[in-house]
Parts: sequence; structure tokens; C-alpha cells
Amino acid sequence: MKNVRLKKDGDINVLIATLIAFFFIMTLVYFAIQPFNKLGEYNELQEVVRSAGLRIEADGGLTNETTQLIKQRIQAVGLDPSKATITCNQNANSGIQEATTFGTDLKLTISYEYTYNSPKVVGFSIAAGDKKSEVISASIETTSKN
Repeated sequence: MKNVRLKKDGDINVLIATLIAFFFIMTLVYFAIQPFNKLGEYNELQEVVRSAGLRIEADGGLTNETTQLIKQRIQAVGLDPSKATITCNQNANSGIQEATTFGTDLKLTISYEYTYNSPKVVGFSIAAGDKKSEVISASIETTSKN
């Protein structure tokens, strides 16, 4: 009888199957991570709102100086200040601080236009898809301390 040789582990079929499985696993990981980019930008925006809230408490509302500081802080955390909209229910720019007395409710809102590429799988690669945008906003409600 002849000696029959069995295939050894490490055949080319095993390598190809491993590469295909690796591609699918990495694709799943890539798509699972995408929503965390938006969450990261929201957290950065929330941090800016919290620090600006302390400033508007002391000023009795939103001033031009505070608006500029907010835009600088937005840029410092890596966001584009031109995509941000800053609103407050009390504006202290008039120079008349009596308009906002101690205990007045203040609400600061920063809205940011978040743009991203919707990725898609093309063949054995991941391509950038359509550009999409959403508005994310963070706000804080506080009380005037001036």
C-alpha cells in the first residue's frame, strides 16, 4: 500500500481564509467606532459650555469679550469656530449691568454643525461616502451672580 501524505497546516487556503476573516472583523470594528467621533465632539463642546457658563454668571450675561473667549476655546479643543452658533437669553453688551440682576436665570447654548463622511464598503476597501452634517448642541442653565 502507498503512503498517503496528509496536507500540512499552513496551506494557502488557511492563509486566504484568515485574511478574509481579518478584513471582515476590521470592517466591523471600523463601523462600530464611527459614532464615537460625534460623541467626542459633543463632549468637547460640553466642556466649553461649562467653562463659559461660569463666565456668564459673573458677567450677568453674554458679552462680546466672552463670545470671543468661547470661540478661542472652541478652536483650542480642535473644533471649527465658524461652525458654532452661540446664544444666550441675556445679553450684557449694552454696558448696563442693572438689566441683569442677581438671581436672573441665564441659559447659554452653543450649537455646532458636525460634518462627517458616511463610510461605505467598496469591494475590499472602505471608501468615504456622502458628506453629511448634523447639528449638535450643548447648553447650560445657571443664575446670574453679579
